[in-house]
Amino acid sequence: MSLSLGLLLTAAFVFVEAFVEPLLVNSSPAFVGGILGMVHGHPSEVDLGALPTLWSISGALVLGGCILFGMATFRARVLPRWAATVFAAGIVVSAPIAAVLQAPRLTAVPIGLGLAWMGYALWSERRTHAASAPARAMPQPEPAAAA
Repeated sequence: MSLSLGLLLTAAFVFVEAFVEPLLVNSSPAFVGGILGMVHGHPSEVDLGALPTLWSISGALVLGGCILFGMATFRARVLPRWAATVFAAGIVVSAPIAAVLQAPRLTAVPIGLGLAWMGYALWSERRTHAASAPARAMPQPEPAAAA
């Protein structure tokens, strides 16, 4: 749930960055600069209200959600365990590197690799058709005894 909520919040910010900010750049350049600065960790000249807090919460939710989802996938043993390890541990390892390089989106690389690997494992799995599976007998209700 935390991963889904974090990705939903991140998607909202990305939508604003892609479709709303270009429309506002001429009329309110300080606001656009404030939002871009918020994403990159710089202080803003404009009061952005709750947006910086939501941005921080979304990052924490994505980080925690990736770790929890990766651990659950690893323990379930349904998908490749190495893919779950890349997904969960990769985000923890790449976050400090991305902070040093000032590239916050670099942390998405191990998430994407782990998800792609898990998706490929699901897609390439051979499944038996329901028609070829042995039929199970359905239990029939017993007739009521006449009283």
